Amino acid sequence: MDELDYTNLPLPGAARERLKALDAERIRRFQEKVAREPHGIEQHDFDELLVGRTRDYLSLLQEVDKSGARRKQLLTEHARRVLDDSNTRGVVRDAARKHHIDWVGRESMMFRRVWRTPDELVRGLVPEPNVITQEVQRGTRGPQKDYETALKVEQIVKRIAPDGNWRKHLDELREELDKAKIKTPTPWRTDWESQPDDPKVKKAIEHHLKLAREWHASAPAKTLS
Repeated sequence: MDELDYTNLPLPGAARERLKALDAERIRRFQEKVAREPHGIEQHDFDELLVGRTRDYLSLLQEVDKSGARRKQLLTEHARRVLDDSNTRGVVRDAARKHHIDWVGRESMMFRRVWRTPDELVRGLVPEPNVITQEVQRGTRGPQKDYETALKVEQIVKRIAPDGNWRKHLDELREELDKAKIKTPTPWRTDWESQPDDPKVKKAIEHHLKLAREWHASAPAKTLS
């Protein structure tokens, strides 16, 4: 039950440093949300410090583990680290005290946090390959829906623009989409960075995000066991 040790993560050095920065940003966002809405502290903790940090780790895994063969295992292992991280547990307790959550409310919240499982954090973040294949192959008319690529794009967008305002980060998104080897629309005949037409880039990203939302909307049939 110690503070998260970044040196033991199966990521290259630069990616570990990026994860540290992303974790710090999650803590800042959590504190901001609690300041605005103290009584939502438990949901803010879940969204930012638990699922949010797990999602950030996934975005980095996708860059270094192209095959995805061990992705669920690695993500589940990290979700356990996130749950056991004493630093963020302290952040939650301090925020609860600062915003006058009473002792009973504080301890009840922390008790429920202790009993959370890695599966709760991972659920829905990594769709199983066989489920994606079934979805892509379902139906014979019209273009196939590439949910796997859409989910990769969604993770990159969330990492680059956690506030949802991704359109002002097009240059950075172009670079990251190329690094992740996200295929471009067939008519382009260019990579992401070489596409000079911003509206085309926006339209392509919007298409992927729409598919990702479609995937999540039917999550009960597609979440991890």
